[in-house]
Amino acid sequence: MPVSYDRVLLKGTEEELDEYAYDSDACVVVDWREEDDVIIEMVSEKIPEAGLGFEFNEDFSDLVISYKGHETNVGLTLSMKDRYITIRGLCRALVRDYEIRVFKRTLESDTHSLYVKPCAWWAEMDARFPNRMKRLFAKITDDIDFS
Repeated sequence: MPVSYDRVLLKGTEEELDEYAYDSDACVVVDWREEDDVIIEMVSEKIPEAGLGFEFNEDFSDLVISYKGHETNVGLTLSMKDRYITIRGLCRALVRDYEIRVFKRTLESDTHSLYVKPCAWWAEMDARFPNRMKRLFAKITDDIDFS
């Protein structure tokens, strides 16, 4: 059965894509100053069925993400790098079931738009619309940051 998708992802104009990335309920919009726990909460709201949770460790120096009975330490550094350290921690925690990608169009600003979907959704969209998916989205890697 084909996955469902929003029309704007495949046929949207540049203006529609900007609005979708920054102003729709479909995306997680992360400012470079965003609090790390808020990022996890926003992702959790996009996939409530996942049961994603988190808590701070004892001295509040790190976050621990819980998902399906497993815990993932984020590894915060208490620096400006923590926004993407948190996002990469989420990617590690969700790796078998969900993938988070960033809209490429937002990478040149200090506010990035994340798109969270099941891995099966990404696999089908990559297979059916490879050029469009490569044009719109970047995978979260170690070199993606707000810098």
